[in-house]
Amino acid sequence: MVSCWHMNEYESAAMWRLYLSANEGVCIQSTYNRLRSCLDKCVFIGEVNYIDYQTEWFFQGQLFNAIVHKRKSFEHERELRAVFWELHGIPEAEPYKAKIERAGLWIDIDLPSLIETVHISPAAEPWLVSVIQEATAKYDLHIPVVQSALTGSPLY
Repeated sequence: MVSCWHMNEYESAAMWRLYLSANEGVCIQSTYNRLRSCLDKCVFIGEVNYIDYQTEWFFQGQLFNAIVHKRKSFEHERELRAVFWELHGIPEAEPYKAKIERAGLWIDIDLPSLIETVHISPAAEPWLVSVIQEATAKYDLHIPVVQSALTGSPLY
């Protein structure tokens, strides 16, 4: 099971366009340390390495290498992957094995520990910010909810 994350200092207009199929989208901002602290040791976290498959290679004797390598043409994704690895002998993985479903694996986490900020799509109507703010307040999450910075006018 793999969960993919985009790593960047700033929002990416390209990522909003690529992964948002409607105007009403959200993304959560976190950090590596927050993500790591929310997941058991049986979830491995690694940066994706982007390589030219014509001229570069990686050692294929270790399956994890195939999971953390992609073609250079995807380099704009700046991807980090969290991977649940169903290895034998890792005691932390045992409780999760019975929970694996066809759709994947749901791992309960503490949302306020994971989420730093919720960003609302730059294409979303302002009412969506209010709805998400109300939902986070209803569930006592105390997480900042903001409209994408890409909605603002540039300085030039």
